[in-house]
Amino acid sequence: MNKGKLLLCLILCGAVIILLPLLIDWLIIGNSFPSHISNSDWVGFLGSYIGTIISCIISLVGIIWTIRFTRKQNRADRELQIRPYFDIVCSTFNGYPDAWKGYIQIVTYSNLDNTNDKAGTTVLYFKNVGQGSAINVNFVVSIESATFQYEAGYNNQNALVSGYSVSANERAAITIDVYCNRPVPNKELIEEYLKNAEQLKTCYPDNFIFIVQMTYGDLLGNSFNQKLKFKVTYGLKQAIDDEYVYECDINIIDIGDPEKSTKPTRQ
Repeated sequence: MNKGKLLLCLILCGAVIILLPLLIDWLIIGNSFPSHISNSDWVGFLGSYIGTIISCIISLVGIIWTIRFTRKQNRADRELQIRPYFDIVCSTFNGYPDAWKGYIQIVTYSNLDNTNDKAGTTVLYFKNVGQGSAINVNFVVSIESATFQYEAGYNNQNALVSGYSVSANERAAITIDVYCNRPVPNKELIEEYLKNAEQLKTCYPDNFIFIVQMTYGDLLGNSFNQKLKFKVTYGLKQAIDDEYVYECDINIIDIGDPEKSTKPTRQ
């Protein structure tokens, strides 16, 4: 019951308590109608009659409240019995897991004409440790405070995708790839920069943080949101031909708690 309804009930109860004795006095005690019983007998009868009615109303309200509370508790218990819950880890890519759900690709640009090279790859593993299946699993990608041009998105249109659902005790995963097309300085310049760590950092692409909003639903039509925060940190490594290329580490830095959404899950 909201505050408005509770206040209205309190006002009505107060009005009844105050006005009821006045009405009895005006209708019974203060009238001149002939009667075979005394005013005190009328007052006793009406007091008992009205008291019984009030007791019935209070009992009815209590029963209705109990039924509503029981239904709400039963629904909460059913939700707990079928609610999915993910145990999430992020680790270096070492092969496709059994249930691969697609990939997130982030492409950063310093010059749209340059070729994009993969700078880093990792895998986000999520095991459903809840008691029910997670359905309509999806991912939305955004980048915080970007000072560069980028494209970021989730793609599950692949032949290896096994569907949107993750059953109880099933482990699934998505790959996360970061591409960068910033030109790498030549080898001589980099080796000159290696003498000064701060100067070397100036040739790196900008580190950045990106958010993955994980959404899924349960079998009762409830939907859940869970925010995952990642940090991309750039560095340099020497390739086989002794030239240098950019590389980046992709680390998960925060795993938010799943939050129940007010919007129903859609197929």
